[in-house]
Amino acid sequence: MKEPRFQPIAVRLIRAILAWSLLMSLALSACVGWWAHREASAQVNAALRQQGEALARNVAEALWQVSPDLIQPHISTVASWPGVDYVEVAEPAGGARFAVSGSAGKQHRHADIQLPIIRDARPIGTLRIDIDQAAIDRIAMQAALKSMASSLVLVALVLGVELVMLRRQLQLPMQELAGFLRGLGANQLDQRLLLQRPPKPSQDELDLVAEGIASLQARIAGHVRELDARVAERTEQLQTALDTLKTLAVTDPLTGCHNRLAFTQKYPDALTHAERYARPLSIVFCDVDRFKAINDNHGHPAGDRVLAAMGQWLRTTLRGSSDWVARYGGEEFVLVLPETPLAQALEVAERLRVLVEQSEGVATEGGRQLHVTVSLGVAQWQAGEMQPPLQVIA
Repeated sequence: MKEPRFQPIAVRLIRAILAWSLLMSLALSACVGWWAHREASAQVNAALRQQGEALARNVAEALWQVSPDLIQPHISTVASWPGVDYVEVAEPAGGARFAVSGSAGKQHRHADIQLPIIRDARPIGTLRIDIDQAAIDRIAMQAALKSMASSLVLVALVLGVELVMLRRQLQLPMQELAGFLRGLGANQLDQRLLLQRPPKPSQDELDLVAEGIASLQARIAGHVRELDARVAERTEQLQTALDTLKTLAVTDPLTGCHNRLAFTQKYPDALTHAERYARPLSIVFCDVDRFKAINDNHGHPAGDRVLAAMGQWLRTTLRGSSDWVARYGGEEFVLVLPETPLAQALEVAERLRVLVEQSEGVATEGGRQLHVTVSLGVAQWQAGEMQPPLQVIA
């Protein structure tokens, strides 16, 4: 899709102001021209009427005392006056014309000024004066053009000032605002918008927009922090749940020791470490004596209590974080002793045997104490051996 053409608001405002200013100037000039035409017509009409009345008296004297031939020079003089188009002196009621001067095409037009020529209270003729409308129109046009010229000069001055003010007060701040928003990233929400504007005693819409953007940034930043806290909390909860699941997956629920899966995963790593760094590794294989008889004679709940107690005794034997124990089978356990030679492993096995033998045993549901003993096998891994030999301790 084609990107729309960019046009600054200031340019659009200036164009709109210019168009309306020109329209208003034309309207004002038309009004001024109409008024000038009206005033000029009234003034010319009044002046010509006044002068025509004086001329009518002079013409009456010439007609009465001398001859009509003397009227023509007076009429020609009147026709030369500004604003006069046609002048004639004729008998009353459209009779013969004594003198004519001016545009012949106006002879049959309705007269603008028509004055009676009276002598001894009796009309002896008619003086007709037609106004030059073209001259009146020129006067009105000149007034309209002067008005338009002055209006255009005023419009140009006002537009120049408005252009400077709009660029300074609107266009540049809006461009700065748009650039700030385009460059604002998710990790820059704390960055504050500072518009480069001259100091002023009050706020305007751009200040309100800047404050709104700052408020929006603060709300978004707070929301992001809240989301980050929730994500961190959920991540911690998920990690805890995952760790719990991992622990449950590799832990025997009855004895609390590692299960067979954990042994299968961890024991090869212990062998690899011992071989790579030439370190001793020993294991103690533990089997509960006569466990099947315990289950047959006292029930599986008693057998479960024996296994749980066995897991507790084995964990007590562990010497630190490196030693670990796993339930290998039903009543079989494996004690893995990294960094331990055979002699020390035998000591650990002996302590375990004595601990089990000297314990109070395990109580049955009937209140009896079952005396528990174990058989132990000890072996030290040798380089190249897949399965170390076991030394059995009765």
